[in-house]
Amino acid sequence: NQTDTSSHIITKDPVNANQIIIDSAQRATINGNSFTYEQFTQTETDPSTGITTTVLFNGSGSINTTGTSMNESGTISITAAGTTFNGTWSSNTIKQ
Repeated sequence: NQTDTSSHIITKDPVNANQIIIDSAQRATINGNSFTYEQFTQTETDPSTGITTTVLFNGSGSINTTGTSMNESGTISITAAGTTFNGTWSSNTIKQ
């Protein structure tokens, strides 16, 4: 296990009231206090090595009834230099 501190900007989609946008790229559909991420794929190529890495991410979660914390989990697939690593992730986020 690893603990990382990060901050994210979460906004409501101006067109679809049932969606939120995380950090201008990741989307999730909300239903009450629960949400499901749309599959998110990010690909980058290291300019010095030419190795391409692709991360495929999805999951779901819920926000507690007071809106002060969020628990979420999902799957992640990382492909680098033709080798794929599959795993799971989880997060507990506390509103600051």
